[in-house]
Amino acid sequence: AVHNHLLYVLNASGNRNITGFHILADGHLQKIDNSTREVEGNQFDVGASTIAFSPDGRNIAVSERLTNKLSVYKVKPDGTTDDPIVSPSIGQTPFGIYFTPQGTLLVSEAFQEKQGAVSSYSINSYGLLNPISRSVPTQGLNTCWVVTTGDGHVAIASNPNSDSLSSFLVSPSGILSYVSTIWLGSAIVPLDIATTRNSHYLYVLNARAGSIS
Repeated sequence: AVHNHLLYVLNASGNRNITGFHILADGHLQKIDNSTREVEGNQFDVGASTIAFSPDGRNIAVSERLTNKLSVYKVKPDGTTDDPIVSPSIGQTPFGIYFTPQGTLLVSEAFQEKQGAVSSYSINSYGLLNPISRSVPTQGLNTCWVVTTGDGHVAIASNPNSDSLSSFLVSPSGILSYVSTIWLGSAIVPLDIATTRNSHYLYVLNARAGSIS
């Protein structure tokens, strides 16, 4: 996850943690001293999946799909973070996380590879998450990733187990409204997704096909 000159990585195996780096002017990385923070429940595999910065750079969020928890790390002026503030996920198997430009946190929920959903949250000044929309169904299976258009008004989620993409409208206050689901074809298995900066194009990593569309 990147915000301005800060880069934070999520180490999901072994010594599970987040660790920060400064991005120098020449593109090199410089590790930030004392930036490593354990993922909550590091003594066992929590299924740490995705990391993201809030738009203002004050928070880092991490999803934990095996414990159904979401962690928020407050970012300090020196680039280090506090220990995580942990909130329960509304839906099962939270996987992908994405902040809208307005600061709403969207979380895709795989529901253990069953009917997927997306929830939305606000973050208070302490780092606790407050649900806005609760597990709005995608009409797809094993929902894993979610992104928005540049203005944050439309969210798109990928459903690998049903070879489909689902779209939602996102209100200024973060309320999700399901729009539609499109089928991409047989055995595509869409995984990670991303929009271009002008939101004119959506790129999809097709795992089974070994391609990008």
